[in-house]
Amino acid sequence: MRLAALGGLAIIAAACSGGASMLGDASNDPPADVTADPWDAADADVDVRDGWDDDAPCFVAPPCPDGPEDGVMGMPCLTDLDCRDVRGSFCWTERYEVFDGEIYIYNPGGNCAFWNEMTASCDPDDGVECPDGSRCLVIGSDDYSGCIDECRPADRSMELHGWACGCRRGYECDINARLCFSGCSNDRQCCETWYDEDDDFQRDPEEVTLWPGCTSYCDGDDEEEWTDDCMASWACINPGREGALIGDPCEHDSHCPPDGTCLAYTDRETGEDYFPGGYCTKMGCQYAGRGCSDAGGACINMGSWRAPQGMCLKPCHVGREITDPDYECRTTPGEEQVCFPVHRLGWIGGIPEDEMDGYCFPGNTEEGTGGIGDDCTSDSDCASPFGLGECSNWFGDSPFCTIRCSEDLVLEDAICGPAAEGEIAPTLCGWSMCWPGCHAPSAALFENDCDREGFACAPLSYIGTTYVPEGALRPPGVCFPACDDDAFCEEMYETMERCNMVTGLCF
Repeated sequence: MRLAALGGLAIIAAACSGGASMLGDASNDPPADVTADPWDAADADVDVRDGWDDDAPCFVAPPCPDGPEDGVMGMPCLTDLDCRDVRGSFCWTERYEVFDGEIYIYNPGGNCAFWNEMTASCDPDDGVECPDGSRCLVIGSDDYSGCIDECRPADRSMELHGWACGCRRGYECDINARLCFSGCSNDRQCCETWYDEDDDFQRDPEEVTLWPGCTSYCDGDDEEEWTDDCMASWACINPGREGALIGDPCEHDSHCPPDGTCLAYTDRETGEDYFPGGYCTKMGCQYAGRGCSDAGGACINMGSWRAPQGMCLKPCHVGREITDPDYECRTTPGEEQVCFPVHRLGWIGGIPEDEMDGYCFPGNTEEGTGGIGDDCTSDSDCASPFGLGECSNWFGDSPFCTIRCSEDLVLEDAICGPAAEGEIAPTLCGWSMCWPGCHAPSAALFENDCDREGFACAPLSYIGTTYVPEGALRPPGVCFPACDDDAFCEEMYETMERCNMVTGLCF
């Protein structure tokens, strides 16, 4: 997993840390010893969207300044019929669980959502398909997408609100996704890790780890925290571990700096460990007061310039071998990290000190031999100078070997391959990836000089700015995955939506 694929990390990290499932279970009734549902907005003589009764407990937060429009998504519900104003939407019903003397509540008051398989749901790149007041979110490897209630983590000056602005009581406003998710229920939940191994949405003793020394707490757990002003974030507040730094190994959020998140995720189906040894980060570093420098990190934008999503990562200098004495990233066997290049405009708050031009993250330290453009099934199949080789599957079902690159890595280290002065380089760097070059742009498939089947010879404009070793010449074209239908082009480009089946190029 590389930074470009981390758009859902804030959600993944929250799910891994608290363990709360976002899926409701209507068959899970409240425990017998709970005589009243403290979360059920229907118990209050109040309109849950329009305000609250001054004489009643707080059932909703104050109006959200510059908040998103209220719509069906996020409305309380008991059955799917309560969400019927939007065709295809349904009710994530409220669910209770009692474990080790604590009550856990998911989807408090019920939550209207629109959530389906990718082919039947919203397009994450086209928010108009979601109802007012909601936005599209993808979970997993494009398996599911849905429309989720929007919120506003901060005001226009990027100062974070002190409560879940735009969310109902009991729901947390995720600071990067800017969406409302079921919040924490008690302090213990903030100090435990739960992996639902049997997928029954119930904690079993062998599935839960309670971390000693954890001082994290749930903002909203105690009545006094929200009844005075109806404000609470319903998020786990992490005071952090003294001396912890961005990039440190970890097993839980409490092992990281203040407000930090521990990335520690293993795919149960494949067994792949995405963050060997864990990785301390902090989300939302684009907001005031959530900087990284005090904890030895730097803020990188994993979103877009229009909608930045800040993530604290450990900065480093690219082009150094793991054996170098001044290597800045982790070298622990089995938990090695490499220095990935980042464009200077990718940093939020400016370039880190000492002109650092990369970030430490798990990479490929295997000894693969696959060349640029070769078939592969995993990163370990590919040659990996400086640990930057990878098996790219960004373009469908035909993964190929490439290497992460930058202008400096090409000019100083010929990372995509050498080329003599005055000669045409056989490979080039574009889109921060190494590509095979070709000499017959727009030639018919199987008649171009791309060695790999299914690659078209595209003009260099396909990948924008390109780099070759100093003194070398650029090839006329680049071997690029060929389109096989219009859908490929629609997904890849906004301006080229048709596929030329002869050349394999979009137009």
